[in-house]
Amino acid sequence: MSEWIKCSDCMPPKMTGVLVATEFGHKGDWRMKWATY
Repeated sequence: MSEWIKCSDCMPPKMTGVLVATEFGHKGDWRMKWATY
């Protein structure tokens, strides 16, 4: 990517459920968070 973009340009529409997940520590150790934006 050659330039910065605003975070607000990448956010979902209002009142949309979002699941975020990442591997934490070692392979297969997933941490997840669910929120409504």
